[in-house]
Amino acid sequence: MSVTLRVLIVEDSDDDCLLLVRALRKSGVEPVYRRVDTFKDMQAALEEEGWDVITADCDMPRFDAWQALSLLQDKNLDIPLIVVSGAIDENKAAALMKAGARDYVEKDSLVRLGPAIDREMRELVGRRELKRAEGLLRQSIDALLAMYQASQLLSSTLESEEIATRLLKIMQRISSLTTAVISTEDEHGRLRVWRAIGLESLWSRVRYTPEAQTALYDVLRSGEHRLLELEHPNHDGERLSTLYLPLRIRDRTLGVLEVYGPDVLSSRDMVEILISLASKAASALENARLYGELAERERRLQELVARLIEAQEKERRRVAYEVHDELTQVAVAAHQHLQAFTTYYPPESPEGKEIVDRAAGLVKRTVEESRRVIADLRPTALDDFGLSVALRQQVETLREDGWDITYEEDLNDERLPTAIETALYRVAQEALTNVRKHAGTLRARVRLSREGDFVKLEVQDRGKGFEPAELVGNGPGERVGVSGMKERVALVGGKLEVDSKKGSGTSLTASVLLKQSGLQLQRSPVR
Repeated sequence: MSVTLRVLIVEDSDDDCLLLVRALRKSGVEPVYRRVDTFKDMQAALEEEGWDVITADCDMPRFDAWQALSLLQDKNLDIPLIVVSGAIDENKAAALMKAGARDYVEKDSLVRLGPAIDREMRELVGRRELKRAEGLLRQSIDALLAMYQASQLLSSTLESEEIATRLLKIMQRISSLTTAVISTEDEHGRLRVWRAIGLESLWSRVRYTPEAQTALYDVLRSGEHRLLELEHPNHDGERLSTLYLPLRIRDRTLGVLEVYGPDVLSSRDMVEILISLASKAASALENARLYGELAERERRLQELVARLIEAQEKERRRVAYEVHDELTQVAVAAHQHLQAFTTYYPPESPEGKEIVDRAAGLVKRTVEESRRVIADLRPTALDDFGLSVALRQQVETLREDGWDITYEEDLNDERLPTAIETALYRVAQEALTNVRKHAGTLRARVRLSREGDFVKLEVQDRGKGFEPAELVGNGPGERVGVSGMKERVALVGGKLEVDSKKGSGTSLTASVLLKQSGLQLQRSPVR
């Protein structure tokens, strides 16, 4: 079921706005949206309507994410702002986050936008619960301030163990509790201690009394907190206040938070604070779980895609060698035998000569076609001499076919790791195929370069180009194959950018940061 959200989109491109909306719908969000690209328009939008979330591009000529964030803060509005940009420097992204942006998503990774918004909606609920608690407990300003700061800390990590440790330390700092325990269910449905502080100072086996165990499992099943007063079994009159809090998200309880102390729960104000803090902690733990699952799914998907591509390349190599060793050799031998036959037994009539010449031409064409197929499947130059030589041969072949194409490279005989060479060669191959099929021109430029720690491949044409909206859906963009090229480059730790406009041609750039991917260049063999 789709969730309806009011989304204010700070973006100067209608096409990018539509891509964003499409990504939200795919993630299960039905956006009621409005696009603005000036300070005045955003100000009017904030005054006229209430918004659940704001997305903002950080690189627009008249207005950007910095100004949008400033306007939001000037109006003191608690609306999550997520930066959505085509390309953003990590330092700039960190500065925006520090200034108050909740997250940033690159435009070529819009699949992350839905989960990011879902997380912010849950955190917004937590922040509003904190505000409600603050309103109820105005007399406990110091404790509330500590709780607010604590909740901010809980949201700053996606590691479950760190969240639990921070939670317990925060609770110890803002209250006089002696012991705090987080219990979670094991595979048999039994509660087990996951994290704890002060457990050594707790009365012996007080947690395992029938009364305490009943309270624990009641909280786990009902999702409602319980408050108990326990008596010391050996010391008359010594009592212990105990609060059992569910770590609950939506209709699911993640665990139980147990708080013990002689007077920690005597104040209703403190009970409200701890309830709100437990709610915030539950959201943080759920975020950590969801991000962990997402990271694991993405890792498995990348591994699967990598294995598929590797298998595809192996199969291409096998077929290429079979064509070379079998079909091509047979065709070459047939051509030689046919030439020898015509030398020793020349045709006696013009018609006979024409038939023999035609047969020889067909066999020669078979040899040429088989060699072209081999080059398309897996050029031997790529394996033997590397990407630079393979690209140069591809360009020379296109020139022989009538292309007006240039090739530049400055790797200075250095070889890239095999995975990168294969990925960039396939990107160049696909890009040049697109030029031939869709650009309406045979004028192109290929450039392979080393710029610091980056290796870059650029393919440009002077054809008819296309609009960004054509990169999605079932239209012409599907023929361009951009998603497949992006996937190949991403698997070697790189990034693919496409810049095109109707009537102005297309520029495609694939960049791989070698240090980031742990891959290094090596010297190619002398050729």
